[in-house]
Amino acid sequence: MKKALLAAAAVIAMVTGAAAQKTMDNTDNNEKDTYWWYECSVTKVTPPDKSDRDPSYKVMVYLNAKTNDIVKIAHTLRSGKEIVRNDQYTVGDDGIGKTTKGASFWFGIYNKNPNLAMGGTFGWLDSGQAVYQELQFDKRTKGKTRPIQEMWSVCHQV
Repeated sequence: MKKALLAAAAVIAMVTGAAAQKTMDNTDNNEKDTYWWYECSVTKVTPPDKSDRDPSYKVMVYLNAKTNDIVKIAHTLRSGKEIVRNDQYTVGDDGIGKTTKGASFWFGIYNKNPNLAMGGTFGWLDSGQAVYQELQFDKRTKGKTRPIQEMWSVCHQV
C-alpha cells in the first residue's frame, strides 16, 4: 500500500497549497471549529466508466478553516444522491498527510473490497485554480503503480 501511496503522491505532485489533514471523520476537530467548503465540478474521468448510469458530477471538499485539514469528501451523483468517501473508505494513520508541494491528501482502503484503494488530493495549481483529484488503485495489479481510474475536478469556495 505504501508503494501505491507514493505513486499517488508522485502523480499529483504538481498540485500545491492545502495543508495536511489528520482525519477525514472529524474526530480531531472540536465544536468551535469553522469550515471552508469547496464545490468542485468533475471535469474528467479516465478511463470513462461507460457502465456508470449515475455518475458523480460534483464533489464537496470540507476543510477545517483553522488547520486546512480535510474533514469530509462528498460526491453528488447525477440523481442527487450523496456519496461520502469517509463512509466508503478506511483511512489509516499512514494514509493521511501532505505532498511535497503542500497539498492535502487522504488514502484509504475500500470497505467493500480490500483489493481496492483510493487517494484524494486537494490543492492549488500554479495558475491559482483550486483542484481536487482522486486516484483509484487495484492492489492485484502487482508491480503496476498506475491508477485504474482517475478523476479530476476544478473547485471554487462556497
